[in-house]
Amino acid sequence: MIPLGESAICSDWLLDMIWLWFAGVPRFGLKWCILQCVSFVCLLVSLGAAVGSIAQIVLDTEDYTPFVTNY
Repeated sequence: MIPLGESAICSDWLLDMIWLWFAGVPRFGLKWCILQCVSFVCLLVSLGAAVGSIAQIVLDTEDYTPFVTNY
């Protein structure tokens, strides 16, 4: 599945909730809270990696001059 905007994120969240319901994990139970915390930490790590990657691209392209070779 290719995520295409906010609707894809909402549908993934809905599918996760349905999966947890079928797995017998009660909403706001201890296991559910732990899984949500792990999911949130993974989101923070992914966002941090994206920000770091974009920052590194910006830093790498600051002094780049196209079609110039420095030996």
